[in-house]
Amino acid sequence: MKDRIFIIDGSSYLYRAYHAMPPLTTSTGQPTGAIKGVTNMLMTLKKDSEGSPIIVVFDAKGKTFRSDIYKEYKANRPPMPEDLREQLKPLKDICKAIGFPLIEIEGVEADDVIATLVRIAKDKKVKAVVSSLDKDLMQLVEDPGTTIMNTMTHQIFNEEKVFEKFGVTRINTVGEEFDPNIHQAVGVVDSDAVPDNQVVEECLGGYSLHGRIIRPAMVRVSGKN
Repeated sequence: MKDRIFIIDGSSYLYRAYHAMPPLTTSTGQPTGAIKGVTNMLMTLKKDSEGSPIIVVFDAKGKTFRSDIYKEYKANRPPMPEDLREQLKPLKDICKAIGFPLIEIEGVEADDVIATLVRIAKDKKVKAVVSSLDKDLMQLVEDPGTTIMNTMTHQIFNEEKVFEKFGVTRINTVGEEFDPNIHQAVGVVDSDAVPDNQVVEECLGGYSLHGRIIRPAMVRVSGKN
């Protein structure tokens, strides 16, 4: 279906698989649990996507512009476990081997890249399905074009489902209510600091990321569990 694109939150997939899978390893001790879990989810999505384009987005290594805005941004978050870090490159290689374009942009959080892709898809009148468990991304849901798909259950969240789950409407946002180092930022802005990206041009008909990175609000709200 060329009127729909799937945008995969690779970082969300990675951590979900890491915590859900047993600590599998190869005969040489290379950890593989997260690789197996993510690969299974990717293959299931590919099977169910009916030929729609699929893009995988990962957080790039290092700090992002959000840390420049607020020095304590996510300062209490622990670093990525080493046995998970070792699985990153093999997993990205697998994504490419399956045929999924992969995007990671230095200095830009995966959330912001995903939000940008959603905006571009909307401009092109292409429906966007974001596959993630990250509540921050619920603010992107907009009927009828943008939905969130639960990574594990494949439940689809439209505006009605977001309200049922969290008790907020689209004009509000759902953030990490338990994280004291994510503070509110007002509005959505663009950035010119991002190079053209062939992946987006190919999947969304001539658009690139240059000058179009969207910064969703960094917020904390209290809603339903």
